[in-house]
Amino acid sequence: MKKIIVRIFLCSFYFVCFIAFQTTGAEGRTNPTYNPLTSPTELIVNRAFDFVLAPQLKQAKTMLTSFGYRLIAALKIKEAIQKVARTGYEFFDPIIKAPTTTIPLKTFIGPYKPGLEERTYVEARIEKIGKILSKKINRNISNEQVPRVALVLSGGGLRAASTSAGFVAGMDTELISYIIGLSGSTWFLIPWNLDPRPVREFVPDFLLRISSGFFRKDFTTWGAEATRFTNDAARILLRNFIYGNVTSVIDIYGLLLGYSLLDIKERSRYIATLITSQEKYLTPDRPFPIYTLVAPGPSETYHWGEITPYSVTFPTLNFSASSWHFGSLFEKGNLITPHHPLTAGFTMGACGSAFSINYIELYRHIFMNSALSKVLEWTKKIAHHAGIADYRLMSAVVYNPTYNMHHLPFGHEEYLSLVDAGIDTSVPLKPTLNPERKIDIIVILDVSGDVEVGTDIKRAITQARMRRQPFPHFDFDKAIHSTYTVFDDGPDVKTPVVIYVPIATSLRPLMKAGGPLFTFNMTYTHPQVLQAANTMKEIGQLIPLEQIVQVVAKRKAGIVGTPNLSISIPPKVAAPQAAAAPANKL
Repeated sequence: MKKIIVRIFLCSFYFVCFIAFQTTGAEGRTNPTYNPLTSPTELIVNRAFDFVLAPQLKQAKTMLTSFGYRLIAALKIKEAIQKVARTGYEFFDPIIKAPTTTIPLKTFIGPYKPGLEERTYVEARIEKIGKILSKKINRNISNEQVPRVALVLSGGGLRAASTSAGFVAGMDTELISYIIGLSGSTWFLIPWNLDPRPVREFVPDFLLRISSGFFRKDFTTWGAEATRFTNDAARILLRNFIYGNVTSVIDIYGLLLGYSLLDIKERSRYIATLITSQEKYLTPDRPFPIYTLVAPGPSETYHWGEITPYSVTFPTLNFSASSWHFGSLFEKGNLITPHHPLTAGFTMGACGSAFSINYIELYRHIFMNSALSKVLEWTKKIAHHAGIADYRLMSAVVYNPTYNMHHLPFGHEEYLSLVDAGIDTSVPLKPTLNPERKIDIIVILDVSGDVEVGTDIKRAITQARMRRQPFPHFDFDKAIHSTYTVFDDGPDVKTPVVIYVPIATSLRPLMKAGGPLFTFNMTYTHPQVLQAANTMKEIGQLIPLEQIVQVVAKRKAGIVGTPNLSISIPPKVAAPQAAAAPANKL
């Protein structure tokens, strides 16, 4: 009982500190004007004051608020509390220190070239794949002749997590160099890359986690689990406060995802970081992981970010920050206050924050194609006129590493808002089309599209062609109605071979709003999880990846007579039909 009382007191103290200081910048930087990124609650309060108070009272409120901010900054109250709290916190819970050789921030002009750590990892992976290929085709294959294969997994909430797990378990991943996730598929990739087991051993346990919910306990032990959750939430608030991080709803959302999807045996599940996978488990035995999200700009522009265990890169914002330091306070490219590295839960929360869309995106994704589109068109105009169309009340927020570097695109922005990349397109093709990665084969698992299957792949390919990036011809109608389709422009054209796999036709009726596989359904039964995973596992086993890789390897080796690979589903293969209650195959 005493422990519960102490935890309630500490949690209340942390919450008060958070409310008191959330509207001020770290290290004395003040924010006397409203910033929707740092203080969504202030938006609601300010709007209420605007409607209720007379102009004179509004002016007095603004003056008092501004005076309070400046008084806190002048007396350095926040800094003093942070310094004392930081010393005590690091005594009881040491912060992981970055290696002295790690460069916190790199900026560049022009196309992005992957960092040394990624290139070293992939080259080791390619060397291993080359040895496997040489045995299969009885010919020595050099590293330059080894096809680079990227597996692209779409978004779609827990549906994407379940189907991605099943599909990857069904495929043979030994020939894959990169694996790229977005939104719900990162909920599978991140836990897997924090686990030492091969994917086929990991997946059955992971599927049980999905169906067990946020707290994997029965009613008799739920109280103890809730107490631990409260304690971890309090530690997050404390840690963010003393290290000057911006706290958002994604911190708690990410903690919930961590409790649901990460290994329950972790000593402190919320503290598991992407660095953990770098230090312990990430070896060339598995594909190099890239998790994607976006930093939204004005007028529905989206800057794609690539998170790996080594770095966080925004190619169009011209910076790459070490994963040890991304989210820390920077000033003109110099590291001011280091902080705890990104947690796995926070990263899953930021990558899977589809609810963070603003009103304009909500209209585009949901209302525009509905029967009420014409009726609701006027609400979009009102939102624009009222100045609330671009507000995001629940996005992840971090300090911008390039703040005050005015020669860079976002150099004037103090904060970065991080949002689910699905608001742009749920198929993360962009990392694979970077010419520096030299991807030869792209396997796309597309389980997105609650409204219409194929919408996101159309948008992704259209964007690629607008950027003049090489991509093979693509028959959308054939692609979405086949179990899988291979698109290949032939050996004389320098475009990648694309293997497109849509969600199985037997699962599509379950994706509709209110259905068990709807994107925003966060409660799955174990039979539902198995139905999704086993169906896509069977499809993964059908993909002739080994044969395709061998053909591309022969092309790169200069062996003439290699065939064109544009084939649709073989006539003898039928799309698997999921049973209503499948056996526990995985």
